[in-house]
Amino acid sequence: MASEIVELSPSQRDAQMLAFALSERGQVDESMVAELRSIPVYRSPEADARRLAAIPGFDVTERLPEIAAPALLIYAEDDPAARPEVGQKIADMIPGRGWR
Repeated sequence: MASEIVELSPSQRDAQMLAFALSERGQVDESMVAELRSIPVYRSPEADARRLAAIPGFDVTERLPEIAAPALLIYAEDDPAARPEVGQKIADMIPGRGWR
């Protein structure tokens, strides 16, 4: 996957970022797209590839049971990056917390 990012053109990387950050409904909302595009992101394709390659190696789920403070998890049905079923799994790993 990381090598694929390097090969994308800037416009293709932009489209991929929009698809990751916004739901289908958000992608057709011109003001939402404009707001997201207004956030300056100045990373080379190589930097994006390194960032994406690092994500699988950064798994801290085994540390979730250490959470002792109240935790608020927010997930939305149409959010492509944060699905409710992911939130359920994370909530189940935090002691004394249940999915609400």
